[in-house]
Amino acid sequence: MYKYKIMSQTQLGRLFGVTSHVVGRWLVEIGLRTSKGRPSTAAHQGGYCEISPCHGNGYHWVWNVEKTVPALEQAGHRRMSPPPLDLVEPPSLVGPFEARECEDGRIEVVSSDGNVGVIVVGERNAKTVLNLLNLANRYGKLGERAAQEPSKAIA
Repeated sequence: MYKYKIMSQTQLGRLFGVTSHVVGRWLVEIGLRTSKGRPSTAAHQGGYCEISPCHGNGYHWVWNVEKTVPALEQAGHRRMSPPPLDLVEPPSLVGPFEARECEDGRIEVVSSDGNVGVIVVGERNAKTVLNLLNLANRYGKLGERAAQEPSKAIA
């Protein structure tokens, strides 16, 4: 799902729609970073971080995305929707699907893997998209079976 195994705090911040400084505070709150700005013993022992060259200016800490993002989500932080596609592969549509209303009135159609597959405006539109995706899923038109069928041009 992620294009990179490791990311800087700036990149992590982009996933959540916040600055690197906010991510730094969050990492302190969940025990992965010390108040002095260094990764904690728990972060090192848990494989959350590693050191990486920084564009010829020494080194900096980078974070294992597969471990750090879930830890931040478990602390109650939500990723951006839609995500920045330079950091995240476009989500696949894996059914069954459910709808989730956002604070700004948009409705997210969420795949069974927890990823937002479609963003819809309007409850009526969301119901239509949700019904179509669940119907396509039920009849094997999404996922592996659909990939094996010859592709047809979309008109």
